[in-house]
Amino acid sequence: MFKIKSNLRKVATIVACLAVTMFSTCNKVDDAQVQKEGIDGKMFFGNTDSAPQAIVSKEKLPEWLNVKISEYEETHPAILPLFVYKGEWGNRVVYFMLYAIKSCMFCDVYYADGKNIVWTDNTNFDDFQSTSKNWLLVYKYIDETLKNT
Repeated sequence: MFKIKSNLRKVATIVACLAVTMFSTCNKVDDAQVQKEGIDGKMFFGNTDSAPQAIVSKEKLPEWLNVKISEYEETHPAILPLFVYKGEWGNRVVYFMLYAIKSCMFCDVYYADGKNIVWTDNTNFDDFQSTSKNWLLVYKYIDETLKNT
């Protein structure tokens, strides 16, 4: 039993390290205007680490988002990070929850009212990626000791 737990712990650590490495890149945005206003989708989706940060406590985020974050934090250790980004798409505020381990990267994109964006012919995913803008990292749940900065 101890060997199984030990092996699971090793696997979880390896997966977490890979996830942190995936989110940590060397590319930084230096443009002061972009840092102030956020970054557009064209750059953001190729490099999520490039988004400027405006970190707030989860209590300052919309209630529905606070609940989703709390549910994740209660069931996942901080070595499996969660990043929450706020941006604009089609003159609407949107939130993008990026998990360390998730089979569907863009399944957790929401309008400001908490309505999940479903990718159909009516909501074009390509349009979202190319026209969304002003992305800011507003919340992160991560074991900071694992991140190499």
